Amino acid sequence: MRYGIPLKRKNCTIEVFSDKFFKEEFIFAACSLILFIAGYLTNFILKSNFTDTYWRNSIQNFLQEREKDFIAVTKNDSLVQNLAGQQFSKNELALLTAKKYTLLLYEKESSIRTLRFWNSQQVLPPDSLLNLPDGNYFFSFQNGQYEFVKRKLAGDNRRITAVALIPLRSQYYIDILALNPSL
Repeated sequence: MRYGIPLKRKNCTIEVFSDKFFKEEFIFAACSLILFIAGYLTNFILKSNFTDTYWRNSIQNFLQEREKDFIAVTKNDSLVQNLAGQQFSKNELALLTAKKYTLLLYEKESSIRTLRFWNSQQVLPPDSLLNLPDGNYFFSFQNGQYEFVKRKLAGDNRRITAVALIPLRSQYYIDILALNPSL
């Protein structure tokens, strides 16, 4: 009794304790079940063939789209001859620099190959790759991995080799010493 008012004593019976305990336990069990299902679904999606198939198809479509574009450019003989002769318009140059891959045109005079046109400065393959037969290859360069597509083109007494470098993965490294202004 405090100040003449009787205090109500909290009911500490087993029923009250068990009701409270089971309610909290039920909430804990429900949360655990939800987290387990979410984890299982995440694992299923990430480890399943669904994601493998999706990414494989996505990369294949990406490559095929650029390969088809490269073939269309190289089939345009007048454009290729103009590019190799460095006689192209601003519109042609703008269209080619907007390509999502690097296009290189080499001309072979006697035994020397000369780079006549490029649409990007992203990558330049070593000359040894130009000795490969026509086809599609995969190469890693310093700034990433590329599909290397090579085609020899026949034209007006010119021996032109067209090369497409389609980026699959880019990687750039910055030297920490180059960032230090005191050096």
